[in-house]
Amino acid sequence: MKQILKAGFFLKIILPALLAITLFVLTVFVFIIPAFERNAINQKKNMLHELTNTAWSILQKYQTDEKNGLFTRDEAQKKAISEIEALRYGSDTKDYFWITDMTPVMIMHPYVQELTGKPLKEFADPDGKRIFLEARSIVMEHEEGFMNYKWQFMDQPGIIVPKLSFVKKFEPWNWIVGTGIYIDDVENEISQLTNHLLLILTGIILIISLMIFYITFQSLKIENERTAAEMLLHESREKYKSLIESSTEGIILLLNSKISYANAFIQKWLKYNSDELERIDINKLFTPGQDINFENIKKENRVEVRLNKKDGTPTFAILTALPVKFADKEGVLLTFRDTSEHQTIKQEREYLKSQISTIFKHSRTGYFRFSLKGDKKIVEFNQSIVKMLGYKSENELKKIKLPDLFENINQLKILLSNLKKQKALVNQKIRLRKYDQTIIENKISLFIVEAPAGNNIYCDGIIEPPSANKLNNNLHPAIQELILSLSQETQSANRLSTRTSADDALAPLTKSKDQRENDTHKTNKDAGTGKHANSLEFIREKIKNCQNTRELADIRSILPQLVKPMLSQTGSISTITEMTSGLNDLITYRIIENCIKEHGTPPVPFTFFVYGSAGRHELVFNSDQDNAIIYDNNDPEKEDEIHHYFVALGKEINRQLHTSGLVLCSGNYMAGNPKWCQSLTIWQDYFADWIVNAEPENILNFSVMFDFRHVYGKEALFEKLQNYVHEILDGRTAFFYLLAKQVTMFKPPLNVFGNITTDTIDGQPDSIDLKKCISPIAMFARIYALRNKIQLNRTAQRLQALKEMGVLSVETAEQAQFHFNFLMQLRFKQQITKIENNEKPGNALQIKNLNEIEQHILKKVFSQMNSYSEKISAEFMSAYRD
Repeated sequence: MKQILKAGFFLKIILPALLAITLFVLTVFVFIIPAFERNAINQKKNMLHELTNTAWSILQKYQTDEKNGLFTRDEAQKKAISEIEALRYGSDTKDYFWITDMTPVMIMHPYVQELTGKPLKEFADPDGKRIFLEARSIVMEHEEGFMNYKWQFMDQPGIIVPKLSFVKKFEPWNWIVGTGIYIDDVENEISQLTNHLLLILTGIILIISLMIFYITFQSLKIENERTAAEMLLHESREKYKSLIESSTEGIILLLNSKISYANAFIQKWLKYNSDELERIDINKLFTPGQDINFENIKKENRVEVRLNKKDGTPTFAILTALPVKFADKEGVLLTFRDTSEHQTIKQEREYLKSQISTIFKHSRTGYFRFSLKGDKKIVEFNQSIVKMLGYKSENELKKIKLPDLFENINQLKILLSNLKKQKALVNQKIRLRKYDQTIIENKISLFIVEAPAGNNIYCDGIIEPPSANKLNNNLHPAIQELILSLSQETQSANRLSTRTSADDALAPLTKSKDQRENDTHKTNKDAGTGKHANSLEFIREKIKNCQNTRELADIRSILPQLVKPMLSQTGSISTITEMTSGLNDLITYRIIENCIKEHGTPPVPFTFFVYGSAGRHELVFNSDQDNAIIYDNNDPEKEDEIHHYFVALGKEINRQLHTSGLVLCSGNYMAGNPKWCQSLTIWQDYFADWIVNAEPENILNFSVMFDFRHVYGKEALFEKLQNYVHEILDGRTAFFYLLAKQVTMFKPPLNVFGNITTDTIDGQPDSIDLKKCISPIAMFARIYALRNKIQLNRTAQRLQALKEMGVLSVETAEQAQFHFNFLMQLRFKQQITKIENNEKPGNALQIKNLNEIEQHILKKVFSQMNSYSEKISAEFMSAYRD
């Protein structure tokens, strides 16, 4: 406590508090109260001016009547006096008007009637001010003006209070008309305000005193906690250092392209000590010809490299380079995994393969090599296969392509499909077609070999003679061992793999219902139930042939397994969203076709369109339905009948989409809602109303609907609506202002210290809402696309177009694209994790599930997202406000 209660504490805590209180007091009594008083007096002056003008207009009216001969001057003046004398205003209707001439002599005073007709030169208030002489001076010099004096309070002669009056000259009759109000109420208001502010000031001083006491008490506690935290941090650093030093991978940290740190593993591996590595050029660790520019590492890169040890001997590694920020400096973290043993085995295996090839050329067993790409052309073979297949010469066999040798082309496709997965196949039964078209049964073994040149991939095939029962009947033992080891090696690698490939994800679709329920083993026969089992083309074909929504739901259920490997294989989220949205379009198309079969031919042409995330090709696993129908109706008499048909059709489409896995929209923005199932004319009216009558509710409807995209039906109808919307958007400043306001409402979840702020979302504590974080990026791209007439839907496409047009700078566009990709990847990852854990996917992301690097990037993204609001506000909102 003694450390805290010293001069430094007084200067840092107490003195600023006292200065703040002093400044507050000065501000109140020097600026706020005088300003309030001036404002109150000005309001009363404005009122007096307007009231006097009213009385003056009565004089003007009767002077005009006199001029027009309706009254004599005496009659006109009497009527004017009578009317003005009756005028009252104020809270008690006791405030009045009076009239004098320029002598001055009192013409009329409603309360002090004994003054009427008497000269007023000597009339003065208690302070000696000659009131009516001053009034005459004011109107003679300025025609009108204000004056302050003291007067009896209304009709109570014994009470004298301050009064403010306004006088104005009526030139035709040489009169002065005036009125005044008592300003003692202003003084009362100032007094009350002062008392309130003093109470507030007293409260503030009390609160600050309590805060100073609390801060004093807490400071010691915080100091103790800080000391303990420093000890824990030191311990954590030591543990982290021990972890790095004990790693079985080499680690190097580059700062400014120079080695700043190297762990013990790589020092021992390359036989350098720490000082030597920090002095050496990083490129000298690599063998010549490996051009790696570490200054341009912008994202994670992985590549096989060959390193030089200190003694000159080579070694092989897989290098992972990751950009990092260390002590506010841009750097690159290099991780080296030793693959020398793998390379040695690989070289030995390649040597053995070449020996096998030589052996096979002179073996009784048929041997051939063919290309796995293109037309499967046979590029090499031995004499045994020429004789086995009954060809007269090698030239005749050279003209043959591999599919021509098989009795059943599907059997070859099944073999090649399994070969891509397993890399090697042993003793597979086949039926081959000989030169004379007779069929023979054989066994074939296949294994993939490295491409000797170019980008092609080749496969070696070994065919047993028809009389052989087993592979080892005619093969050299070393050859059989190699083929079996290749197969076992591939199968083992597949078992150890922690990633699910897209092909594996498609496997359930290639099986029958019984096979899916009893999936205890796999055979080559089972793998061949679909000719496109290993490609997205197979899914497309499967969707086209689906007869019910249950089958479509099965297809939709495997999408997470398709997406998972793609997250780590692609640098852009567009590939993934294009796939998910594209398959959803196919499912929707198929459902609409089935529904039309049930409901009958549509009475008029129509179009079914989607909007929102589906309209932008940005569907995720918790997206719901956003769709609508436009129909073409030129017959008003049949409107009810046509509308009834399409509403019923829309409801059935919505129901089947829900059954297939795309849930209903909670806000009922769907084609089955009669409001969103309308003719083209009504849709045009909708958008015109939303744009022209720019109100918050209309802006919301427009924001939901605008990212719209045709899916089924007559596209010309959709294009008419789309073109109409872009036409009426021209020059709608108020509309763009409100649309921009939506973007500026987003505040990134960061506190003043730059740390991520979290909340409980969907029952998950310490989370952020990824949908709300992504939304401003989509809105940012949308508003610029609208203003610049860019008719593209995808956020990435809009940003690219805006960059190419020069609307957005390269830095801004690429930054927004990075933000979008990063947040969407996080969204897909957390949703896939939820699905794998049999939980419902949502938008909540718990920060604790991110690693340190991801959290760092997320903070950076949020800190940069403030620039959207600043740019939007400057370009769309400031001009409108001005």
